[in-house]
Amino acid sequence: MVRVKPSQWSDETSPEGMKEQMRIESNAIFSGLRLVKCFIFIKNTHYLWFVMEVFPYLFRDAILL
Repeated sequence: MVRVKPSQWSDETSPEGMKEQMRIESNAIFSGLRLVKCFIFIKNTHYLWFVMEVFPYLFRDAILL
């Protein structure tokens, strides 16, 4: 196993880059779960509630990306 100096790390392989990638992936997973929950709720509740609840999250995620 060869030790690599921090200066030689790329963003993807450095610990900070890995943490950032994990954070992005977990955010994507949570966003997906949130959407699934909303789709389950849409069967039981009003369509307007679905629109008001989900669209702000979609736009917020799009703006952050």
